[in-house]
Amino acid sequence: MTHGKWCYGSESVSGGTGKKCYSNYIADVTHKSTVRVINIDHSSGWVAKGQTSYANHTQGAAYTCYAYYDNA
Repeated sequence: MTHGKWCYGSESVSGGTGKKCYSNYIADVTHKSTVRVINIDHSSGWVAKGQTSYANHTQGAAYTCYAYYDNA
């Protein structure tokens, strides 16, 4: 069983016309975090155990974003 801490969400940027989505994850195994916007993945790439993976993307405020993490 793997254990990790995941922080994800979005915040308003550019005076409310944009949105920054993020997915940050730390785990005791090799892992990665990803945000998906308009079916395009923006990934941190694989990160070693004990380190934090950071993925983020900024787009227009109207777009929906999804956050993920994955263990190797």
